[in-house]
Amino acid sequence: MSFLSKTFRLVFSLVIAMVLVSRVASQSPDVDFFERKIRPLLIERCYECHSGGAKRLEGGLRLDHGSFLDKGGDSGSAIDHARRQQSLLIQAIRYEGLEMPPSGKLSAEEIQLLTEWVLLGAPWPQEPIPETKKSNKPFSIEERKSEHWCWRPIQEPILPIEDATSVTRIDAFVADKLRLLSIRPSERTDRATLVRRLHWDLLGVPPSNEVLVCWTESKEVDWYERCLDSVLADPQFGVRFARHWLDLMRYAQSRGHEFDEDIPGAEHYRDYVVRAWNMDLPYDQFVREHIAGDLIESPRRHPTRDWNESILGTGFWHLGEWVHSPVDTRKDETDRFDNMVDVFSKSFLGLTVSCARCHDHKFDPIGTEDYYALYGFLRSSHYRMYRFESDLSDRQLLRELQQTRRSFRERVVHDLGMGILDTIEFDESVASAVAKEPIAIPLNPQDTRVIFDSRSLTDELWRTNGSAFGEAIELAGFASMRLISTEQATDNNLPKALGLRWNSLPAISADPFWLQQRNLVSKVNSKNRNSQIETAHKTFSTPSFLMEEDSISFLIRGGIRAVLIVDSHRLNAGPLHGETIFESKPESADVLRWVSKHGLARYIGKRVHLEISPLDEHGLDVFQIASGRVNHRVQVDPVTKDSIQGYADNQVEPSDFQGLARRVASGRYLEIQLRKFIEGMNHESLGSTRFGSTLLEWKRAEVSLEKRMQVESRVAMAMQDGSGQNDFLLVRGNSDRPSHEVKRRFLEALGGKQEILDLPFSSGRMEWAQRMLSDENPLLARVFVNRLWHHLMGRGIVPTTDDFGVQGRAPSHPELLDYLSLQLKGNDWLSKPLIREICSSHTYQQRSTAGSVPYSSDPNNEFLAFANVRKLEGESVRDAMLLITGQLDQQLEGETVRVHLNDFLTGRGRPDKSGSLHGDGRRSLYLEVRRNFLHPMLTAFDTPTPFSSMGRRNVSNVPAQALMLLNDPLVHWLAERWAEWELKQERSDRERIESMLLAARGRIPSDGELEMAIRYIHRERMLQTVQTDEKPISVARSAEQEIWKSFAHAILNSKELLFRF
Repeated sequence: MSFLSKTFRLVFSLVIAMVLVSRVASQSPDVDFFERKIRPLLIERCYECHSGGAKRLEGGLRLDHGSFLDKGGDSGSAIDHARRQQSLLIQAIRYEGLEMPPSGKLSAEEIQLLTEWVLLGAPWPQEPIPETKKSNKPFSIEERKSEHWCWRPIQEPILPIEDATSVTRIDAFVADKLRLLSIRPSERTDRATLVRRLHWDLLGVPPSNEVLVCWTESKEVDWYERCLDSVLADPQFGVRFARHWLDLMRYAQSRGHEFDEDIPGAEHYRDYVVRAWNMDLPYDQFVREHIAGDLIESPRRHPTRDWNESILGTGFWHLGEWVHSPVDTRKDETDRFDNMVDVFSKSFLGLTVSCARCHDHKFDPIGTEDYYALYGFLRSSHYRMYRFESDLSDRQLLRELQQTRRSFRERVVHDLGMGILDTIEFDESVASAVAKEPIAIPLNPQDTRVIFDSRSLTDELWRTNGSAFGEAIELAGFASMRLISTEQATDNNLPKALGLRWNSLPAISADPFWLQQRNLVSKVNSKNRNSQIETAHKTFSTPSFLMEEDSISFLIRGGIRAVLIVDSHRLNAGPLHGETIFESKPESADVLRWVSKHGLARYIGKRVHLEISPLDEHGLDVFQIASGRVNHRVQVDPVTKDSIQGYADNQVEPSDFQGLARRVASGRYLEIQLRKFIEGMNHESLGSTRFGSTLLEWKRAEVSLEKRMQVESRVAMAMQDGSGQNDFLLVRGNSDRPSHEVKRRFLEALGGKQEILDLPFSSGRMEWAQRMLSDENPLLARVFVNRLWHHLMGRGIVPTTDDFGVQGRAPSHPELLDYLSLQLKGNDWLSKPLIREICSSHTYQQRSTAGSVPYSSDPNNEFLAFANVRKLEGESVRDAMLLITGQLDQQLEGETVRVHLNDFLTGRGRPDKSGSLHGDGRRSLYLEVRRNFLHPMLTAFDTPTPFSSMGRRNVSNVPAQALMLLNDPLVHWLAERWAEWELKQERSDRERIESMLLAARGRIPSDGELEMAIRYIHRERMLQTVQTDEKPISVARSAEQEIWKSFAHAILNSKELLFRF
């Protein structure tokens, strides 16, 4: 058979394969766009007059089913497919003649969405036509559950009879279906194809020539099992499957929208996922860490670096789009929550829960209350930047520091003598201030204006993101002034018992010991508009409260930075909401004062919380926070004032031990004063007395602890529990129309109503995670094993990997799906044993040719009579070209590589710096993912845009792909590098051609292919040869390299390099 006829057969097979693959493409992104953006808009703004449930159908037009768009109403068809821009629907919403809705024009954003939808052809999912009248049939969770397969418990299936081709139990299930169609499975494919298939599927890159030859020539009987084990143990396995997972998590390193703001620390979630896959982290633990990794009492630690791994899983919640300056912060929050719920439900459950945002789900047993019950978990949780490299060691160091201070505090009090506490004690700086102006004092804790009072704080309300504020309540008293008195201090008789009153007042304090720590972020994604990079270890969060005034006041000592978090909005990068950030630096760090932040009227009526951090290295003490403008001070009467001033004038400076002793009090204030005192003394004078020796020993102990502190640490996104809040059901999804409160719980169809959460001090996410992992949930295991099957076989047992509901496809092998689910759970939720079993099956190892299978029996190969030919993903195409040309750097983790900016990547938010053309040779997983500046080659080869979950990528065959391989500068650069390397090897033309074709195609070329390639090289040499006296002279080295570059470029355009067989 000629080389050309073989090539024709190959091309024809590929075309057929592409057609088959396209038939099982994932749900169209256009339909997803409709469900997320258009259907809610139609329901909210159009259905009242233009649906089957309308009291009176206006204009004869219905907009509640796709078929009615073409049918139209009294004025004609709503959509003109020939001239979409001139469609009546677009004219009506723009008020160009017709005016819809008549009650008021849609917003510019709504008009833009509907226009975009019409220009796409008004995509609408296949669904039954709604009834013309409102159904009297009630929405029944139980009835809908009973009608659909995915809600049924996982059952131990009966093992079918195995046939001669069966290697594993998987084959028995597949063969049983094929027998019903009178189809026999294909034969096992050749070794080279198997080795290459394993590498593509499990590593995302082809094997090197050496590896391929090693396994194809192995004499071992169990060569395949050993090859499979070696591939599963390869660290690149984690890279491959992390990329699959990141498609679900809509992973990106920028926020999109108008200015494409950075997402600092996003890459640490990516690296966490790689490590999890490589270590074969049990999937149930993986899920638990994603939902509530910050709440695990004994978190999983990094095997060598000993940091908290579990908390990094919660970073996925914060990978979505953020708007930098939303006009309506509540609507913006509901859009972000909707995306979070959508990603969570599709990824872990295979359900479209977000379809219940505006109404009960049209097909599945998911009610609107189910949807908004999940909002409560998110509303009760906060975004934070987390010092993941040092936090666990910081906590241990903090415990040792607190124990050291308690021990030395007791010794100091003992050395001074308890009797000294009966003398007059006061703070000199405050006493001096008293003589000049009134004293700032707190409000009564029962005052309705009080938002936060340190005296009322409990461990349940302790919310910090690092060690600076400690990890538990320590009621550290502040002996600002103490007058001898046995009377109890109250707000009403403060001047009489001033000292006792202050001594009983605790504060939330940022310890200067920790404020030297610095936080590190990637140089690539280092922009920060939410100010949490610098404060990732020194922020205290208040409980949520209702904003009732246009001002907030703080009773503090030291410099403060406070951020008002409104509707969880943090990206303060535009003209709006800058007033939510407040900073105040005092003239003296020791002065107690009231400071106020004004101009907050637009946030009255909203639920908010404050995140507070010290402004400088001197620390911060927060006593009280109140609503409104508060400057509560007391003017001391002249007699008391004069006596205090007189005592202050006669007070010795704290340069001797007696002066220091007069400042003794319990708690951190003593430590601050002692440190100030110690810093002013030399070691000789300190050691001259017993008291001084104790202080010197204390100082040395703290210096020793300080040396153990990890000053620098990288930071990553994570969740942090806030105070427990429920959210409200929003009528038709409208954030301006809240209905009744919905308590936090899981989906009712999965037992959610059995555990309705009423937790005032926590989000309830840990309880949510436990309910997810309950045996009552059949979806978690089914959805996950279906994803593994999809990635290995090219098609899921349930083809719609992200939708197991009524709108999704039914499983081709339901018993096999349950068998795999039970295998997963029986292996303690480990993935690699299941992957090993799938790859060991005859079904996986079949040829990719149909053989004698009648096309009509199974045209889409749903029942797996042969292996599916699959087009490679964009990342594999790029990584493979880097590998075979000798340019691939397979390092794990490390710095993200900036996106390469060509002349066509323009627009707002364009990064200041461009990455290299070749991405430093790193695997595509480590290239920067910017939502508004996506990698052109990866985009051309169907890498999804990171806006929502994409469990099954689209597969296209468009001219842009061929043009990319022909013209892209990267492909030309790689061809040139490949030619350079090949010319350095001492090889003949034949050997060089064989090596290059083997690397690209995974097989030794045929004699015909070799001869054709050799003729091409010789012909090119002749064209480059300079004739002198009719005798050829040697071709210049540069010309020779150009010849081999053109040959390398042709190979990089080979179809065999773009498909997995």
